[in-house]
Amino acid sequence: MNLTSLKKLLTVCALALSCACRPSVSTQDAAAAQKGLVAQTNAAAQTSAAAQAKPSLCKGQASPLPKPTGYVNDYARVIDARTKQGLEEKLEALKKSSGVEFAVVTVETTGGRDIFDYSIDVACGWGLGPAAGQRGGGVLLLVATKDRRWRVQVSRSLEADLPDAAVAEIGERMMPFFRRGEYGEGILRCVDDHIARLSERGKVPAKP
Repeated sequence: MNLTSLKKLLTVCALALSCACRPSVSTQDAAAAQKGLVAQTNAAAQTSAAAQAKPSLCKGQASPLPKPTGYVNDYARVIDARTKQGLEEKLEALKKSSGVEFAVVTVETTGGRDIFDYSIDVACGWGLGPAAGQRGGGVLLLVATKDRRWRVQVSRSLEADLPDAAVAEIGERMMPFFRRGEYGEGILRCVDDHIARLSERGKVPAKP
């Protein structure tokens, strides 16, 4: 993927990131955090009127990170080369088969910034996702290793298929890998589970 030439920022009508974005979860307290989650109601989000009413979180902000070099940008250097290559191939195939653009980013820390704001700036600054009117959507998985936090941002076109509760459950399954320092394996599990969920919902082929 040539992320450096991605389309302009997500638009309000099609790909503006949801105001009800994915939970920021501590790798130490993920289980406790998940228990407090309540599944969001998606009925309003599924109507075009409601989608247009939601303000865009992308307001021209710049990414705090350099321009991406692929689907996987491992600034924390925690993903082994073999796993990274496998992820790149998997996410390239996903984009070609479904239009869903899934980016993975690791950093050591957000530098004291809230991970919600940080991940929004990355997704918006990189222009994650296809242009308005095109199929698919955008997903960003950001992991801050030293902060022990992760966040998944989902474009509006996919938020009904990846609601907060589902994303939290998926994230919980990668926590045991993180606790063992196996970040590459945990991220791979997370990506696979998101793709499986989208496949169940008919958003991507069974084998992208």
